[in-house]
Amino acid sequence: MTEDLQTSPVLATAEASTSTNPAVTHCCNAYARAHQAARARGKGQIFAALAANKAFRNAMPVLVGYENIRDFIACTAHGILLDAINGEQATKLLSAARVALTGVRYLPTPEKSAH
Repeated sequence: MTEDLQTSPVLATAEASTSTNPAVTHCCNAYARAHQAARARGKGQIFAALAANKAFRNAMPVLVGYENIRDFIACTAHGILLDAINGEQATKLLSAARVALTGVRYLPTPEKSAH
């Protein structure tokens, strides 16, 4: 049985991402590249989607610094919309982002010079 080689709605959404957030665009591009590469290697739709989902998550920013944490949350939310991130993963990722954000809020402030 041959598999339909048409682009999936999720892949089309990832490819057509016009996000103004460069981190989200980066994650979507990683998703699309991994999906296309898997299909080119003859993998079926399910295996291509699994590879793409993993690539999306691997492309997410590290949880260091306020901007990265903000972008990580944006990528997580967008990944949920694309079905690249499932509910259980989303809970864990957003929990990690919450912990990282709490840590950033409580970093010691640099001392002001007495001049």
